[in-house]
Amino acid sequence: MNIKKIYGIKLTNSTIYRYMNILNISSIIRKKKNKYSKVKHHKIPNLIKRDFNAIHPNQKWSIDITYIHTNSGVEYLCAIKDMYDKSIVSYNQSKFMDNNLFYQL
Repeated sequence: MNIKKIYGIKLTNSTIYRYMNILNISSIIRKKKNKYSKVKHHKIPNLIKRDFNAIHPNQKWSIDITYIHTNSGVEYLCAIKDMYDKSIVSYNQSKFMDNNLFYQL
């Protein structure tokens, strides 16, 4: 609590609560943030169903986004990988994680 930092007095929460009841005062309670969005998002079906083995090239691709920490901040690397031979089909690097990172693949 800030009481110890400001006044050098160590008080427990129950002691503070008891004093607040005696003085008939209450604290301001902040409104809790809503964790859930009101917008219904489109759910994409799982077509691969955890089967990452491909029989032919370009049959299954996966995408990966990697955060790269540099001296100038964070950069993002987006890569498309062919699941047949695990090769990188395409990649793009950007300072911003926006639609341009994906559209330029």
